[in-house]
Amino acid sequence: MQKINSDAQGNVLLSPDTIKVKKLWISVVFGLVLIGYYLLGNIHTSMDTYIPKLNKYNFENGLSVVEVDGGKSNIITFVGAIKCGSLYQNNDNRGLFHYLEHMLILEPGIQKQLQENGAVANAYTSQDYMIFKISVQKRFWKQGLGILKKMMINPKLDNDVFEKERKVILYEAQHRTAEITDTIFSDILSKSWGEDSYKLDIIGDSDIINNVEIKDLYTICEHYFVPSRALVVASGDIAGFDIRREIENEFGEWAGENKIIEPEGVTKKLTDEGQVLLPVDSEGIYTTLLMVWNGPGLSDDEKDACIADVFCAAASDSNSAFYNEIMKNGYVKRFYVYYKSEKHDGPIVIYATVKKEDILKAKEHIKSVVQNKTNYYFITKELLQRTKNKIVYDWINAFECPSEVAKLIAIVWASKDLEHVEKYLKIVKKVSRNDIENFGEKYLISSGYIWGSYANPQYLHTLKEEK
Repeated sequence: MQKINSDAQGNVLLSPDTIKVKKLWISVVFGLVLIGYYLLGNIHTSMDTYIPKLNKYNFENGLSVVEVDGGKSNIITFVGAIKCGSLYQNNDNRGLFHYLEHMLILEPGIQKQLQENGAVANAYTSQDYMIFKISVQKRFWKQGLGILKKMMINPKLDNDVFEKERKVILYEAQHRTAEITDTIFSDILSKSWGEDSYKLDIIGDSDIINNVEIKDLYTICEHYFVPSRALVVASGDIAGFDIRREIENEFGEWAGENKIIEPEGVTKKLTDEGQVLLPVDSEGIYTTLLMVWNGPGLSDDEKDACIADVFCAAASDSNSAFYNEIMKNGYVKRFYVYYKSEKHDGPIVIYATVKKEDILKAKEHIKSVVQNKTNYYFITKELLQRTKNKIVYDWINAFECPSEVAKLIAIVWASKDLEHVEKYLKIVKKVSRNDIENFGEKYLISSGYIWGSYANPQYLHTLKEEK
């Protein structure tokens, strides 16, 4: 049996060798802890400074291409984007770009190929882009790219689909006008942007949709579907494939000259305070209140456009003065920036739910909160950092999903340029409290605004049109 040494009080005395071993283990554990902190710090730093690495190039015909290696994934996504949309329409052809989008993705030959290859497809039309997204298993990646080609190069339009989708789009237009919030916002945009407001109307006018002919959609394809107005994005586990060669095989011979004159855009600034009121029969006691201020675009205000995202996210935080000052009066609200691009300023919107009899009081209260510069000081350093971290996280999270990152890149390309994809997080990270205060002064405190609501007819006599 091993003899244990002890002192007069009975405390165990360790041998010199045991003490050396114990000190060694303490050093090892302490070293591991330091390494752990170092690694965690590096992970945090890398997340904060993450900028997506894009493999960008152009073909001789003007087509832009981006490859994003999304790491290990069994799905590859291809996105095709065309620079077209409601900003390019006039008052006589509202909604035709959106109509064309329906036609292209629902073409019977396209649908058959999607089903045969187990592919998932979607399409989107906005103010300045039309996007097609095809996601396939890796083993079918060439077939997925081939499907995208058929949607973008000399696409076919089916007469039966044309008539079916006319009914669908007419229903969409009617359903949109039935949504009271959408109707208010549409009317607000009309007041805000005047004659240019039709450029913000993606779905279009029912009379125009009723009278459109299929040849009108072919004309759009002829003028807008040219390589110099197009982008192809490949995203996913693409490292083992010669994506560039295959895209060049499919799209390299695509011909067509860009003859489109770029629109001047919609950048009217709000200078007058006005309102849009809609009488609605309703048994409920609450109403929707929308307030719209000037906002930045991505042309001369690229930094401000990024600050707007940070400001609206911070202002919507439950710890912000904006949230608490508005909520303590019982008004449910949300800040957000409406669509912004290089050709279109993005108005800042506050959405609130209030009692019908409190519309005017709520409007005045929210106005006073937003235009009180003191409240901007209450976006603390901690709140600002937390907000920026959340934006960075959301951005990184998008790049973890091949489908989302491909779509994100296409949207930024259409609304600004590919450089903005790589600059966005750098700008967001540098946003300071001083930037927030200057932003509020520039766009909210000293700016005109438009507001709108709907009310039960019994309350309309209490509301007066503001001049």
